[in-house]
Amino acid sequence: MEDLKEILLKIKDNSGKYIGETSLNRLDHFILGYTLSQLDEMGTSSGWLKEFQDFVQQKYNVSYSFRFSKIIRYFSTSDDDAFYL
Repeated sequence: MEDLKEILLKIKDNSGKYIGETSLNRLDHFILGYTLSQLDEMGTSSGWLKEFQDFVQQKYNVSYSFRFSKIIRYFSTSDDDAFYL
């Protein structure tokens, strides 16, 4: 299975092809589906999602544990702005 980081770079370059439009909400759903497919296929996820969650919490200096997408959305002016973290 292709590494999620590589897939996210492809999505960033051409979001319409992969998730329909530039949208943090759609990206969040894609990441959730990817993580669930890893769990289904391999019985575990890569741990990348936890690392990304930690990165977002540090970037925005928050200690509460809302999902990364909610934190980004809170600090962004629009869904499009949030997509480009």
